[in-house]
Amino acid sequence: MRRLDDDRLIEQALSGDSDAFGELIRRYEQPLAALICRLVSNAHDREDVLQRTLLDAWRCLGQLRERSKVKAWLIQIARNRCRDHYRSVARLDEPTPDGTLEVYLSHFGRAVCEPGSGEELREAIERVPPTQRGTAELFYLEGLTIEEISRRLHTPAGTIKSRLFHARCALRRGPEPNTTRKENS
Repeated sequence: MRRLDDDRLIEQALSGDSDAFGELIRRYEQPLAALICRLVSNAHDREDVLQRTLLDAWRCLGQLRERSKVKAWLIQIARNRCRDHYRSVARLDEPTPDGTLEVYLSHFGRAVCEPGSGEELREAIERVPPTQRGTAELFYLEGLTIEEISRRLHTPAGTIKSRLFHARCALRRGPEPNTTRKENS
């Protein structure tokens, strides 16, 4: 049996052929495994990173622009998953400046949601003024660092920090009172 080229395997995988995807991955498993082993020290974590890499590759295969560069594309996905792994570990180990866990406070002073919680956090961020909302979404929902947000938005890091500060203040204040209601005299 002659070895199919990458382009043909990609076409078959996009048609739902998981065996073709498996063959494509087998071709590049050595460089993927070597990269992940170099960047992630714990064997259990390496397996998780590899699984996330393969899942992302399967889900995003249709977005691969240059099929001749499938190896580089897979390696980049693995690098991103390794970076995400360490970013999440660093956040778990990094204390907040004042040594307490920060929560978002409603206008009654109760916790609305903890950082990183899904839908409640999205809803809370929707109440943030538009000038800070995009920055808050990138920081809290996408997990980007201040430096990454600064590069993405072409905005100084100090401005990003200021927007995050004001977004947190808005979250603590809670929803604005309804000013359209008429008072009876």
